[in-house]
Amino acid sequence: MHSITQLLLVALFLSRSAVCWPHEKDYDDKDGKDGKDHKACNNTLPSLYTLTAYKKHDGKYNGMKVESGGGLYLGRATASTYCPDQVRQAGGCPPGIETVFGGTMSPFSEVPGGQDLYVAYDGSIEITVQHSHAFPPNSYPYYVGWTWTAFTCAQAERATKRCVKNNAIYDCSVPTGYFNFKSPDEAAGGIMACPPPDGSVPYKTMPLPSRISGKKVNGSEAGSAIGSNDTVPNSKKPKTRPPTSLRDKVGFLHGTLPTYSGPKVGAMDIEVPAEAPRPFSHITRNGRHILQLETVLMSIYYPSGFGSGSGRDPAGQHRDGSGPRTIVNHTKQGEGSMEEREKKGGVDHTKKEKKSNYDQVDYIFPEGNPRDTDPNNEKGVDRELRNAQIEFRLAEIEEAYNVLCHICRGDGETIAKKNLRRKGYIGSSSRGLDGVDWASWKDRFHTTEVTMLGHSFGAATTVEMLRHVDRFQWVSQGIIYDIWGAAVHPPDQQPNHRINRPLLGINSEAFMYWQSNFDAAQSLVEESSEHNALAWLLTVRGTIHVSQSDFSILYPNICALFLKMTANPKRALDLNINASLEFLKTINSARIPLINRALNSEGLLQTSVLEEMPTDHKPDDKWMGARLKVPHEFTTRVLPRLVRKTKRAAKGQQSDASDEIWMHYAPTKEQLERHGVKYDLQHEDVGGDGKTDEKETSESGSENS
Repeated sequence: MHSITQLLLVALFLSRSAVCWPHEKDYDDKDGKDGKDHKACNNTLPSLYTLTAYKKHDGKYNGMKVESGGGLYLGRATASTYCPDQVRQAGGCPPGIETVFGGTMSPFSEVPGGQDLYVAYDGSIEITVQHSHAFPPNSYPYYVGWTWTAFTCAQAERATKRCVKNNAIYDCSVPTGYFNFKSPDEAAGGIMACPPPDGSVPYKTMPLPSRISGKKVNGSEAGSAIGSNDTVPNSKKPKTRPPTSLRDKVGFLHGTLPTYSGPKVGAMDIEVPAEAPRPFSHITRNGRHILQLETVLMSIYYPSGFGSGSGRDPAGQHRDGSGPRTIVNHTKQGEGSMEEREKKGGVDHTKKEKKSNYDQVDYIFPEGNPRDTDPNNEKGVDRELRNAQIEFRLAEIEEAYNVLCHICRGDGETIAKKNLRRKGYIGSSSRGLDGVDWASWKDRFHTTEVTMLGHSFGAATTVEMLRHVDRFQWVSQGIIYDIWGAAVHPPDQQPNHRINRPLLGINSEAFMYWQSNFDAAQSLVEESSEHNALAWLLTVRGTIHVSQSDFSILYPNICALFLKMTANPKRALDLNINASLEFLKTINSARIPLINRALNSEGLLQTSVLEEMPTDHKPDDKWMGARLKVPHEFTTRVLPRLVRKTKRAAKGQQSDASDEIWMHYAPTKEQLERHGVKYDLQHEDVGGDGKTDEKETSESGSENS
């Protein structure tokens, strides 16, 4: 039996030339006995550093390097590193062989988005997987429990005594200070090295005690009894999203957007003149066309660190009058100016717009039918306006795709010169796209086999793209979030105007009860399935229409009190994201390695298909699609929290995906096998068609969203 050893982790300057040996002038001999009292040689932690071990009164471990190998180990000559095969083959793998840290115990990796360190529930010091910032339940993230203390000059000198020189597992450079760990719920702390049974190296580092208690650090269940969320039975906790600022930690009347649970993300706004400006439909207001394509505006989200093969996700801001307000910028002369747009595309502007040099597009209410989105509106949808808006959106997406192709081909500098979101333009950053290394964007993202997804009216747009395969050949699958079914075009008579690509539909519970809308959603996944594509339709329990946006996170109490949302808003987003990633992993095997780095698989798509439609929180007709109904609200919201806490505390208690989602339609086992999908299904083939039997207990009386 080999005993464990208690030690400290000391920080070294990454740059050896920056290390300074203590000099006599550094000593502060307060008591007249030289060498007893010293001031700190380094008052601050280096921005980048490596770690070695230090044990007071026992120099055996002094200078032993701390390297990563999933967790942190002593006695490794080099770090255990990972480099994607495609990067290795291209000769792009960095030559790093040491584990470098920055800040408070944060691994300084070149993985897009970085990685994080945490102390697991079993006491081991671990590092998150590539492209992930997700911490396991009951773990301590890097910002909890760790403290750094600067060495005095004498301590720094002693920390290198007995260090073995000319040995690959030691680094005898003079350290700056040391890290220690203490669990917030323990009286004492420390770090220990645990040798393997045969006494060899490497030793695994762990905090003391070896097992930390289960006090909650990665989240809480705070909230008022009525206004609180997360009352879906047996629901799991949302992913950890550590607060990053005082505003995140101090309570306000409204919520704050959490940090990313996965890779950290950068964003940039781009607005450029459209290559094919033009008006859509003959509808006019105030003497001008209300639907005019002049510029395209989008935000591009990308993982920071920018590794090869990582995703770039553009999100367009529509100028079709379906949002509250947007600004269309123009140059004063030349391409993009109002005069040039009018000549090239036949668009028009008012005198006020020409004077201000920008257009302001507000929400467009259908004339004579302002509430055409209401499920109980007897007039139905303004088909002329909504059809024109979808055509407008399709053109915007084509323009945005062309911009991305230019960037991917290496023409980013050309796009940057045309950008209208820079200093001097409305709604712009003063920096614009200054400082972007466009050469690093060349060939760094995919422009084929693109996934198109949209929410509500955007989901209806996604359907049109999936049906127009000839026009959008670069789109290979779609995801529709809480689709507004009334806005979907009926399919054309041509047999090729059908969905023949994989499709995932995710409903909110509020929209699920809207019968005509649910029928439209189910007909779309059936259309996809009938044309030999894999398709799923599911509902996230306890959610409302805005649960798939940031509104429910910013205003959780409004959503709970007035819209009767019962799901935890962050957990609701987790379920949407995880289901989407499982879908992409299932139907796009070529990119599984990239998806795996972001996916925490919960087997959501393997959930059993329901035999009949639930009615748990079905609202009255006047609230259809807008909110849920929560009878006996106090007991409905409070008791599930107590039950869930009891079950989580029970040893071996496991939640099931069906506790949080309802599956309405899924491929049969034979269909999956035909597409080469090999995971085992939990659901059975219901009625031979893989869909929910419709056994409504009452009529919904609703029609439109």
